[in-house]
Formats: sequence, structure tokens, C-alpha cells
Amino acid sequence: MILQDKVALVTGGTSFDYIVIGAGSAGCVVANRLTEDPNTKVLLLEAGGPDTKPELQVPNLWPTTLLGSEVDWAYLTEGEPYLNNRKILSSRGKVLGGSSSINGMIYIRGNERDYNSWQALGNIGWSYQDVLPYFKKSENQQRGASLFHGVDGPLSITDPLSPAKVSQRFVEAAQAQGYEQNPDFNGVQQSGAGLYQVTVKDGKRQSTAVAFLRPIKDRPNLTIQTGALVTRLLFEGKRAVGVVYVQNGTEYQVRVNWEVILSAGASILLNCSCFLELDQLNICGQGIPVVFDLPGVGQNLQDHPLAVIAYQSTQDVPLAPSSNGERLGYFCIPTII
Repeated sequence: MILQDKVALVTGGTSFDYIVIGAGSAGCVVANRLTEDPNTKVLLLEAGGPDTKPELQVPNLWPTTLLGSEVDWAYLTEGEPYLNNRKILSSRGKVLGGSSSINGMIYIRGNERDYNSWQALGNIGWSYQDVLPYFKKSENQQRGASLFHGVDGPLSITDPLSPAKVSQRFVEAAQAQGYEQNPDFNGVQQSGAGLYQVTVKDGKRQSTAVAFLRPIKDRPNLTIQTGALVTRLLFEGKRAVGVVYVQNGTEYQVRVNWEVILSAGASILLNCSCFLELDQLNICGQGIPVVFDLPGVGQNLQDHPLAVIAYQSTQDVPLAPSSNGERLGYFCIPTII
């Protein structure tokens, strides 16, 4: 059953100006920014649950949130031809904060040349100089303001509280091999060896849900629905005018005044709404009409591969205390780029 007036059911008759699909790394930020205007009403839909589990707050416990836990979609890639056709785990957050609630908390931006290449391809406004002010706006940088960093944003960026000796020696060994030490992978250059900064505050994870959503969750113009799995978009012609989602086994339909903002599962959801290339109809199944033949949807996805090497340490690595005295440490990951 589709309830034609889910709006009234949720908010007592209030209509929504924006519907944001996915309360992840992007959706929490979008909901925060939009609702700064008290006259703008926003519905934020998240398929996962609230971020209340203790392991989501303790940085050292982030591996326990992966591998098919209830807060991880646990996607698998297709068979990788250069890896003996193995399927590789591609974890994605299924919780408020999305992947920022389960990742390794490393704070690192895209490469400057990637942004500039996007603009060169015709995407005006996507050069590195165009996007840098938005990075700075979001940042509360422990080291202070600079050409590349800001201090007035809600997202805390900090140095490791107590980096392990083995991490420091790794960087020293890299320098001995000729790699230049790099204290800031989000600064002048990204090459070199050093320690990552992390999205951690007082020894606890700073997901986008913690930084951007939790402080404004009680705004009267913001409605947050968890456990709400969006199954398709509603169109009038080529314009999205609403969504259909399932919550607690019931299917609901909600329409929007202005825009539907898609910040979760973009390729999958657009394909299931038949907003895709004609030759990909097998993704939607049989007998579903195409809304918009748009080449490129669902293609050219790029992710950052990570090869993990684990060692057993013969020395104890103490956890750093937080401001309230709890022992809440986190991994200090050295790197060479």
C-alpha cells in the first residue's frame, strides 16, 4: 500500500521543500546547510538506523563495524580480472553519518589535478580553487587557519593524540629511503611520507552525523526518518517530484515542492527509476519504461583501493585518554604517497 499523504502523517500537514535521500557524508551536510533558512523545510531519509552504537564513537573499534555488520551494506565488487577474479568487499555505511560513521577517519581530500581536470571537461565550478573554500568552511583545523585550512567549521580535524612509536619509525624509514616528509597531505602537495590527520575530537569519532546533524536535529524545519529505504523516484516528465520509500514494512510516497537531492546509492536508485542508458535496461528488469535516456549513469565509478598489511607488535601500544578520562584511542596510520 502507498500512503498518498505521508507528509501529513509525518509532520501534521507540513509540506517539504527538499527531500534529501541518504544521511551520509554528504546528506548530513546538505540537511544542515539547507535548514539554516528557517523557512526551508527538509525531509532527510536514511535507510539505516541512528548512530547510537558505542563502537561507532570509539575510533579503535571501527573494524568491528565492517564485514556485514548491521551498519554496513557490505557490497561486493564484480570479479576483479587482475585479482584472480576475486570479489572485493566494498563497505558502505548503513547508519546516520553513512560511511563517515564506519570508516578509518582519515582526513584527506582529492588531488588538485583531479578537480582541475573535471573543470577542463566542462564542469564549471569544480576546479580546485573553486572547491577549496568549501573544504575550509567545513573544517575546524587543530593547527589553525591557513591558506588550505579553516577553523570555523563544525568538523574537527586533529593530529593523532599519541602516535605509536612504530608509526613514527615508519615515517623515519621512508625518509631514509629518500621520501620527503609531508606533515600535511591536504596542503601544498600530497606526495611524501607522514601521518594522516583524522576526523576525531576528544578521542571520539567525528562523523558528519556528529558534526553536522546532531547539533541541529531539533530544528523545527528538519524531519529525520531512519529505517527509510527509498526504492524509486517519482517523475513528472524529466523532473523528479517525489520519492517512494519503505519503512517498517509499509510503502510511502512523498512529493516535494522544489528538489529531490540524491546523496545515497545514486547509480542504483537512478537505474531502478529507469533514468539510464537504454542498453542497461536489464538492470531495471522487464517492462519498465525509460524516463530519460542518459548515457553514463552508473558508469565510471572510481574508488580508492586500500591494501592492508597487518603485523603483530611485541610492545604495548597505549590508548590515548579523552578529555573525560576514558581510554579512547585510535589507529595512527602512516603512509607514503
